Amino acid sequence: MKDNLYNLSSSTSQGNKSATISYRPSYDDLNQNNMQSILLIGHADGIEINNPTKITSIQNAIDILSGNKNSPLLRGVFDAYGAGARSIFICASAPMSEYVSSISDRNFAYNYLGESENNPVAKTFYEKYYQRLVETYRIIKQLDYIDVIVPLETSIIKTNGIDFLSQLVHYCNDFHNETGYVQIGVIGSRGNGIDPLDINLIENSKHLRNKYTTFYTTTSSNQIASDIGRYVMPIYGEAVFSHLQLDVTYTNSVAAAVAGMIVKSRLNMGLTRKRIPGALSLYGVDLNSSQLNLLDSFGINTIYRGSKARRGGVYEVYLTSDYTLSNRNSVFSKIPQIRLTSYVASQVKGYGYDHIGKFGYDRVVNNVIGMLDALKKDGSIVDYEFKAEQSKEDKGLIILNINLTSSLGLKKINLSLSAGPAA
Repeated sequence: MKDNLYNLSSSTSQGNKSATISYRPSYDDLNQNNMQSILLIGHADGIEINNPTKITSIQNAIDILSGNKNSPLLRGVFDAYGAGARSIFICASAPMSEYVSSISDRNFAYNYLGESENNPVAKTFYEKYYQRLVETYRIIKQLDYIDVIVPLETSIIKTNGIDFLSQLVHYCNDFHNETGYVQIGVIGSRGNGIDPLDINLIENSKHLRNKYTTFYTTTSSNQIASDIGRYVMPIYGEAVFSHLQLDVTYTNSVAAAVAGMIVKSRLNMGLTRKRIPGALSLYGVDLNSSQLNLLDSFGINTIYRGSKARRGGVYEVYLTSDYTLSNRNSVFSKIPQIRLTSYVASQVKGYGYDHIGKFGYDRVVNNVIGMLDALKKDGSIVDYEFKAEQSKEDKGLIILNINLTSSLGLKKINLSLSAGPAA
Protein backbone atom coordinates (compact mmCIF):
# COMPACT_ATOMS: atom_id res chain seq x y z
CA MET A 1 0.00 0.00 0.00
CA LYS A 2 1.36 3.38 -0.97
CA ASP A 3 1.85 5.96 1.75
CA ASN A 4 -0.50 8.91 1.64
CA LEU A 5 -0.29 12.21 3.41
CA TYR A 6 -2.37 12.02 6.57
CA ASN A 7 -2.35 15.51 7.99
CA LEU A 8 -0.60 18.17 5.94
CA SER A 9 -1.89 21.71 6.31
CA SER A 10 -3.25 23.32 3.16
CA SER A 11 -0.90 26.24 3.58
CA THR A 12 2.06 24.06 2.67
CA SER A 13 0.55 21.92 -0.06
CA GLN A 14 0.30 22.87 -3.70
CA GLY A 15 -3.05 21.88 -5.10
CA ASN A 16 -3.82 24.71 -7.53
CA LYS A 17 -3.55 23.64 -11.13
CA SER A 18 -3.83 25.72 -14.25
CA ALA A 19 -6.88 24.93 -16.32
CA THR A 20 -4.99 24.35 -19.55
CA ILE A 21 -1.64 25.08 -21.06
CA SER A 22 -1.94 24.42 -24.74
CA TYR A 23 -0.05 25.81 -27.69
CA ARG A 24 1.73 24.78 -30.83
CA PRO A 25 5.23 25.40 -29.62
CA SER A 26 8.33 26.63 -31.32
CA TYR A 27 10.04 23.92 -29.27
CA ASP A 28 12.14 21.25 -30.93
CA ASP A 29 10.95 17.68 -31.10
CA LEU A 30 12.11 15.66 -28.10
CA ASN A 31 12.54 12.39 -30.01
CA GLN A 32 16.19 12.93 -30.76
CA ASN A 33 18.60 10.03 -30.55
CA ASN A 34 21.91 11.87 -30.84
CA MET A 35 21.93 13.42 -27.38
CA GLN A 36 22.45 12.07 -23.89
CA SER A 37 19.30 11.49 -21.88
CA ILE A 38 18.17 12.99 -18.57
CA LEU A 39 15.92 11.45 -15.91
CA LEU A 40 14.19 13.97 -13.64
CA ILE A 41 12.87 12.59 -10.34
CA GLY A 42 10.41 14.38 -8.11
CA HIS A 43 6.85 14.95 -6.88
CA ALA A 44 3.95 14.85 -9.33
CA ASP A 45 0.37 13.73 -9.90
CA GLY A 46 -1.06 12.24 -13.07
CA ILE A 47 1.75 9.72 -13.47
CA GLU A 48 2.31 6.35 -11.85
CA ILE A 49 4.79 6.36 -8.98
CA ASN A 50 8.24 5.03 -9.92
CA ASN A 51 7.36 4.49 -13.57
CA PRO A 52 9.94 6.35 -15.72
CA THR A 53 8.24 7.96 -18.70
CA LYS A 54 9.75 9.39 -21.87
CA ILE A 55 8.61 12.90 -22.71
CA THR A 56 7.84 13.19 -26.44
CA SER A 57 7.16 16.92 -26.41
CA ILE A 58 6.79 19.80 -24.00
CA GLN A 59 3.04 19.63 -24.53
CA ASN A 60 3.20 15.93 -23.69
CA ALA A 61 4.85 16.78 -20.34
CA ILE A 62 2.18 19.39 -19.63
CA ASP A 63 -0.60 16.92 -20.43
CA ILE A 64 0.90 14.07 -18.37
CA LEU A 65 1.42 16.31 -15.35
CA SER A 66 -2.04 17.90 -15.63
CA GLY A 67 -0.62 21.33 -16.32
CA ASN A 68 0.29 21.74 -12.66
CA LYS A 69 2.63 24.73 -12.61
CA ASN A 70 3.63 23.90 -9.04
CA SER A 71 4.85 20.41 -9.93
CA PRO A 72 8.63 20.12 -9.43
CA LEU A 73 8.72 17.67 -12.32
CA LEU A 74 7.05 20.05 -14.77
CA ARG A 75 9.31 22.90 -13.70
CA GLY A 76 12.30 20.59 -14.00
CA VAL A 77 11.31 19.65 -17.57
CA PHE A 78 11.19 23.33 -18.57
CA ASP A 79 14.49 24.11 -16.80
CA ALA A 80 16.29 21.19 -18.44
CA TYR A 81 14.79 21.86 -21.86
CA GLY A 82 15.58 25.57 -21.65
CA ALA A 83 19.24 24.68 -21.01
CA GLY A 84 19.48 22.36 -24.00
CA ALA A 85 18.20 18.90 -23.05
CA ARG A 86 16.14 17.12 -25.72
CA SER A 87 15.97 13.53 -24.46
CA ILE A 88 14.05 13.83 -21.19
CA PHE A 89 12.49 11.18 -18.96
CA ILE A 90 10.46 11.88 -15.84
CA CYS A 91 9.78 9.72 -12.79
CA ALA A 92 7.37 10.57 -9.98
CA SER A 93 8.92 9.45 -6.73
CA ALA A 94 6.03 10.77 -4.62
CA PRO A 95 2.59 12.38 -5.08
CA MET A 96 2.05 16.12 -4.82
CA SER A 97 0.19 15.59 -1.54
CA GLU A 98 3.60 14.94 0.04
CA TYR A 99 5.21 18.02 -1.47
CA VAL A 100 6.00 20.97 0.81
CA SER A 101 6.59 24.08 -1.25
CA SER A 102 7.75 26.30 1.61
CA ILE A 103 11.46 25.71 2.19
CA SER A 104 11.10 27.00 5.74
CA ASP A 105 8.58 24.25 6.56
CA ARG A 106 10.53 21.30 5.19
CA ASN A 107 12.17 20.39 8.48
CA PHE A 108 8.87 20.37 10.37
CA ALA A 109 7.27 17.00 11.02
CA TYR A 110 3.97 16.06 9.40
CA ASN A 111 1.86 12.97 9.89
CA TYR A 112 2.04 10.42 7.08
CA LEU A 113 0.30 7.09 6.90
CA GLY A 114 2.52 4.22 7.96
CA GLU A 115 1.94 0.55 7.27
CA SER A 116 -1.41 0.89 9.00
CA GLU A 117 -3.95 3.65 8.33
CA ASN A 118 -4.50 3.86 12.07
CA ASN A 119 -0.82 4.41 12.71
CA PRO A 120 0.28 7.80 11.28
CA VAL A 121 4.03 8.44 11.37
CA ALA A 122 5.52 11.89 11.91
CA LYS A 123 8.22 12.72 9.36
CA THR A 124 9.70 15.85 7.88
CA PHE A 125 9.41 16.47 4.16
CA TYR A 126 13.05 15.51 3.70
CA GLU A 127 12.73 12.33 5.78
CA LYS A 128 9.74 11.19 3.76
CA TYR A 129 11.33 12.11 0.43
CA TYR A 130 14.54 10.27 1.31
CA GLN A 131 12.47 7.19 2.07
CA ARG A 132 10.68 7.53 -1.27
CA LEU A 133 13.97 7.87 -3.14
CA VAL A 134 15.27 4.61 -1.66
CA GLU A 135 12.57 2.77 -3.58
CA THR A 136 12.93 4.93 -6.69
CA TYR A 137 16.67 4.33 -6.91
CA ARG A 138 16.10 0.59 -6.50
CA ILE A 139 13.69 0.51 -9.41
CA ILE A 140 15.64 2.68 -11.87
CA LYS A 141 19.00 1.01 -11.29
CA GLN A 142 18.70 -1.05 -14.47
CA LEU A 143 17.95 1.89 -16.78
CA ASP A 144 21.21 1.83 -18.69
CA TYR A 145 19.89 4.26 -21.32
CA ILE A 146 19.85 7.16 -18.83
CA ASP A 147 22.98 9.33 -18.77
CA VAL A 148 22.16 12.01 -16.17
CA ILE A 149 19.75 11.86 -13.22
CA VAL A 150 18.45 14.76 -11.13
CA PRO A 151 16.59 14.19 -7.84
CA LEU A 152 14.63 17.44 -7.79
CA GLU A 153 13.98 19.28 -4.52
CA THR A 154 16.75 17.47 -2.66
CA SER A 155 19.47 19.63 -1.14
CA ILE A 156 23.14 19.43 -0.23
CA ILE A 157 22.54 21.56 2.89
CA LYS A 158 19.88 22.44 5.49
CA THR A 159 18.10 19.09 5.49
CA ASN A 160 18.47 18.48 9.23
CA GLY A 161 20.85 15.58 8.72
CA ILE A 162 19.04 13.84 5.84
CA ASP A 163 21.94 12.87 3.58
CA PHE A 164 20.67 13.08 0.00
CA LEU A 165 24.25 13.57 -1.16
CA SER A 166 25.55 10.18 -0.01
CA GLN A 167 22.32 8.53 -1.16
CA LEU A 168 22.91 9.77 -4.71
CA VAL A 169 26.64 8.99 -4.63
CA HIS A 170 26.04 5.39 -3.59
CA TYR A 171 23.25 4.96 -6.13
CA CYS A 172 25.46 6.15 -9.02
CA ASN A 173 28.34 3.97 -7.85
CA ASP A 174 26.10 0.91 -7.49
CA PHE A 175 24.61 1.58 -10.93
CA HIS A 176 28.08 1.55 -12.48
CA ASN A 177 29.12 -1.61 -10.65
CA GLU A 178 25.98 -3.46 -11.75
CA THR A 179 25.68 -2.29 -15.36
CA GLY A 180 29.17 -1.19 -16.38
CA TYR A 181 27.70 2.12 -17.59
CA VAL A 182 27.95 5.58 -16.03
CA GLN A 183 25.14 7.79 -14.80
CA ILE A 184 26.00 11.31 -13.69
CA GLY A 185 24.00 12.60 -10.75
CA VAL A 186 23.34 16.34 -10.40
CA ILE A 187 22.16 17.68 -7.04
CA GLY A 188 21.48 21.27 -6.01
CA SER A 189 20.65 23.21 -2.87
CA ARG A 190 17.43 24.60 -1.36
CA GLY A 191 17.59 27.01 1.53
CA ASN A 192 15.66 30.20 0.83
CA GLY A 193 18.36 31.62 -1.38
CA ILE A 194 22.10 32.18 -1.39
CA ASP A 195 23.41 33.17 2.04
CA PRO A 196 27.06 33.83 3.02
CA LEU A 197 26.40 31.93 6.26
CA ASP A 198 25.93 28.77 4.19
CA ILE A 199 29.66 28.78 3.49
CA ASN A 200 30.25 27.68 7.07
CA LEU A 201 27.79 24.80 6.62
CA ILE A 202 29.60 23.70 3.47
CA GLU A 203 33.04 24.04 5.06
CA ASN A 204 31.94 21.89 8.00
CA SER A 205 30.32 19.24 5.82
CA LYS A 206 32.51 16.14 5.73
CA HIS A 207 31.54 15.11 2.22
CA LEU A 208 31.31 18.54 0.61
CA ARG A 209 34.71 19.55 1.97
CA ASN A 210 36.64 16.26 1.91
CA LYS A 211 34.71 14.50 -0.88
CA TYR A 212 34.25 10.74 -1.19
CA THR A 213 37.78 9.88 -2.32
CA THR A 214 39.81 7.61 -0.05
CA PHE A 215 43.54 6.96 -0.19
CA TYR A 216 45.75 4.00 0.61
CA THR A 217 47.49 4.45 3.94
CA THR A 218 50.34 2.03 3.26
CA THR A 219 51.70 3.86 0.24
CA SER A 220 51.86 7.42 -1.02
CA SER A 221 49.02 9.59 0.24
CA ASN A 222 48.19 10.41 -3.40
CA GLN A 223 47.41 6.77 -4.23
CA ILE A 224 43.61 6.59 -4.54
CA ALA A 225 41.87 3.57 -3.08
CA SER A 226 38.25 4.51 -3.79
CA ASP A 227 36.66 7.33 -5.76
CA ILE A 228 32.89 6.85 -5.67
CA GLY A 229 32.10 10.59 -5.68
CA ARG A 230 33.25 10.99 -9.28
CA TYR A 231 29.75 10.44 -10.66
CA VAL A 232 28.04 13.29 -8.81
CA MET A 233 28.10 17.05 -9.37
CA PRO A 234 26.96 19.27 -6.45
CA ILE A 235 25.78 22.84 -7.04
CA TYR A 236 25.20 25.57 -4.48
CA GLY A 237 22.73 28.35 -5.14
CA GLU A 238 19.18 29.05 -6.23
CA ALA A 239 17.89 31.16 -9.08
CA VAL A 240 14.68 32.74 -10.32
CA PHE A 241 13.33 31.00 -13.42
CA SER A 242 10.70 32.02 -15.93
CA HIS A 243 9.58 30.26 -19.10
CA LEU A 244 7.18 31.93 -21.48
CA GLN A 245 4.83 28.98 -22.02
CA LEU A 246 4.75 28.05 -18.32
CA ASP A 247 3.58 31.59 -17.50
CA VAL A 248 4.91 31.60 -13.95
CA THR A 249 8.04 32.88 -12.20
CA TYR A 250 9.53 30.70 -9.47
CA THR A 251 12.69 30.07 -7.49
CA ASN A 252 14.44 26.77 -7.93
CA SER A 253 17.67 24.88 -7.61
CA VAL A 254 19.68 25.07 -10.83
CA ALA A 255 20.25 21.29 -10.88
CA ALA A 256 17.87 20.51 -13.76
CA ALA A 257 19.18 23.42 -15.83
CA VAL A 258 22.80 22.35 -15.28
CA ALA A 259 21.89 18.79 -16.26
CA GLY A 260 20.55 20.22 -19.52
CA MET A 261 23.81 22.09 -20.02
CA ILE A 262 25.79 18.89 -19.46
CA VAL A 263 24.00 16.85 -22.11
CA LYS A 264 24.07 19.70 -24.61
CA SER A 265 27.80 20.35 -24.27
CA ARG A 266 30.37 18.69 -26.48
CA LEU A 267 32.69 16.23 -24.78
CA ASN A 268 35.59 18.67 -25.01
CA MET A 269 33.64 21.53 -23.44
CA GLY A 270 33.39 22.17 -19.71
CA LEU A 271 30.87 24.28 -17.82
CA THR A 272 33.27 26.65 -16.07
CA ARG A 273 31.93 30.20 -16.14
CA LYS A 274 29.07 29.24 -18.43
CA ARG A 275 25.74 31.06 -18.38
CA ILE A 276 22.73 29.11 -17.11
CA PRO A 277 19.94 29.51 -19.70
CA GLY A 278 16.49 30.26 -18.32
CA ALA A 279 17.77 31.67 -15.03
CA LEU A 280 16.61 35.28 -14.74
CA SER A 281 18.52 36.23 -11.62
CA LEU A 282 20.11 34.94 -8.44
CA TYR A 283 17.86 34.22 -5.51
CA GLY A 284 19.56 35.56 -2.41
CA VAL A 285 22.89 37.32 -1.93
CA ASP A 286 25.40 37.81 -4.73
CA LEU A 287 28.57 36.43 -3.16
CA ASN A 288 31.75 38.46 -3.50
CA SER A 289 34.89 37.20 -5.22
CA SER A 290 36.62 36.06 -2.02
CA GLN A 291 33.56 34.05 -0.99
CA LEU A 292 33.31 32.47 -4.45
CA ASN A 293 37.02 31.67 -4.40
CA LEU A 294 36.65 30.03 -0.98
CA LEU A 295 33.83 27.81 -2.23
CA ASP A 296 35.89 27.03 -5.31
CA SER A 297 38.77 25.93 -3.09
CA PHE A 298 36.33 23.46 -1.50
CA GLY A 299 35.44 22.16 -4.97
CA ILE A 300 31.88 23.50 -4.78
CA ASN A 301 30.17 24.64 -7.96
CA THR A 302 28.41 27.92 -7.21
CA ILE A 303 26.24 30.28 -9.20
CA TYR A 304 26.98 33.97 -9.42
CA ARG A 305 25.70 37.14 -11.05
CA GLY A 306 27.15 38.01 -14.43
CA SER A 307 26.58 40.94 -16.74
CA LYS A 308 23.19 42.54 -17.31
CA ALA A 309 21.18 40.93 -20.08
CA ARG A 310 20.37 42.99 -23.16
CA ARG A 311 16.65 42.64 -22.58
CA GLY A 312 14.59 43.04 -19.43
CA GLY A 313 17.32 44.63 -17.31
CA VAL A 314 18.05 41.38 -15.45
CA TYR A 315 21.47 39.98 -14.64
CA GLU A 316 22.57 36.72 -16.22
CA VAL A 317 23.43 33.79 -13.95
CA TYR A 318 26.67 31.87 -14.34
CA LEU A 319 28.23 28.70 -12.94
CA THR A 320 31.70 28.89 -11.41
CA SER A 321 32.92 25.41 -12.36
CA ASP A 322 32.02 21.75 -12.94
CA TYR A 323 33.57 19.84 -10.02
CA THR A 324 32.48 16.36 -9.02
CA LEU A 325 32.63 14.94 -5.50
CA SER A 326 36.11 13.57 -6.13
CA ASN A 327 39.27 14.87 -4.55
CA ARG A 328 41.31 17.39 -6.55
CA ASN A 329 44.01 14.74 -6.95
CA SER A 330 41.59 12.50 -8.83
CA VAL A 331 41.51 12.57 -12.61
CA PHE A 332 37.72 12.59 -12.26
CA SER A 333 37.46 15.79 -10.23
CA LYS A 334 35.73 17.50 -13.18
CA ILE A 335 32.58 16.52 -15.06
CA PRO A 336 34.14 16.53 -18.58
CA GLN A 337 36.51 13.72 -17.59
CA ILE A 338 33.74 11.48 -16.33
CA ARG A 339 31.60 12.31 -19.39
CA LEU A 340 34.45 11.30 -21.68
CA THR A 341 34.91 8.07 -19.75
CA SER A 342 31.18 7.41 -19.86
CA TYR A 343 31.06 7.89 -23.61
CA VAL A 344 34.02 5.63 -24.33
CA ALA A 345 32.76 2.88 -21.99
CA SER A 346 29.25 2.88 -23.45
CA GLN A 347 30.57 2.82 -27.02
CA VAL A 348 32.86 -0.12 -26.28
CA LYS A 349 30.06 -2.08 -24.62
CA GLY A 350 27.83 -1.29 -27.58
CA TYR A 351 30.38 -2.64 -30.05
CA GLY A 352 30.51 -5.87 -28.07
CA TYR A 353 26.73 -6.24 -27.96
CA ASP A 354 26.53 -5.70 -31.73
CA HIS A 355 28.47 -8.91 -32.22
CA ILE A 356 26.65 -11.25 -29.85
CA GLY A 357 26.26 -14.52 -31.73
CA LYS A 358 28.65 -13.40 -34.45
CA PHE A 359 31.55 -12.16 -32.39
CA GLY A 360 34.39 -10.72 -34.41
CA TYR A 361 37.56 -9.62 -32.67
CA ASP A 362 38.77 -7.52 -35.59
CA ARG A 363 35.47 -5.71 -36.03
CA VAL A 364 35.31 -4.66 -32.39
CA VAL A 365 38.92 -3.50 -32.41
CA ASN A 366 38.43 -1.55 -35.65
CA ASN A 367 35.29 0.09 -34.29
CA VAL A 368 37.10 1.17 -31.11
CA ILE A 369 40.03 2.58 -33.08
CA GLY A 370 37.61 4.46 -35.34
CA MET A 371 35.83 5.91 -32.32
CA LEU A 372 39.10 7.01 -30.69
CA ASP A 373 40.32 8.57 -33.94
CA ALA A 374 37.06 10.52 -34.19
CA LEU A 375 37.47 11.81 -30.62
CA LYS A 376 40.99 12.95 -31.45
CA LYS A 377 39.86 14.62 -34.67
CA ASP A 378 37.09 16.64 -33.00
CA GLY A 379 39.37 17.73 -30.16
CA SER A 380 37.81 15.73 -27.32
CA ILE A 381 41.15 14.04 -26.69
CA VAL A 382 44.70 15.01 -27.56
CA ASP A 383 46.00 11.49 -28.00
CA TYR A 384 45.41 7.88 -26.99
CA GLU A 385 47.08 4.52 -26.55
CA PHE A 386 45.14 1.35 -27.25
CA LYS A 387 45.81 -2.32 -26.71
CA ALA A 388 43.37 -5.21 -27.09
CA GLU A 389 43.66 -8.90 -26.28
CA GLN A 390 41.34 -11.86 -26.17
CA SER A 391 40.65 -13.29 -22.74
CA LYS A 392 42.26 -16.65 -22.07
CA GLU A 393 39.63 -17.60 -19.50
CA ASP A 394 36.37 -16.43 -21.11
CA LYS A 395 35.55 -17.26 -24.70
CA GLY A 396 34.13 -14.31 -26.61
CA LEU A 397 35.62 -11.70 -24.30
CA ILE A 398 38.01 -8.96 -25.35
CA ILE A 399 40.00 -6.92 -22.84
CA LEU A 400 40.68 -3.39 -24.06
CA ASN A 401 43.22 -1.15 -22.32
CA ILE A 402 42.75 2.47 -23.36
CA ASN A 403 44.85 5.41 -22.18
CA LEU A 404 43.36 8.79 -23.06
CA THR A 405 44.81 12.27 -22.82
CA SER A 406 41.86 14.59 -22.35
CA SER A 407 41.95 17.94 -24.11
CA LEU A 408 40.72 19.63 -20.92
CA GLY A 409 43.63 19.97 -18.52
CA LEU A 410 45.57 17.25 -20.37
CA LYS A 411 44.34 14.74 -17.82
CA LYS A 412 45.46 11.14 -18.28
CA ILE A 413 42.58 8.68 -18.13
CA ASN A 414 43.42 4.97 -17.98
CA LEU A 415 40.59 2.56 -18.76
CA SER A 416 40.43 -1.23 -18.74
CA LEU A 417 37.24 -2.29 -20.48
CA SER A 418 35.75 -5.56 -21.70
CA ALA A 419 33.55 -6.23 -24.72
CA GLY A 420 31.73 -9.19 -26.17
CA PRO A 421 29.03 -11.67 -25.17
CA ALA A 422 30.92 -12.70 -22.04
CA ALA A 423 31.41 -9.13 -20.82
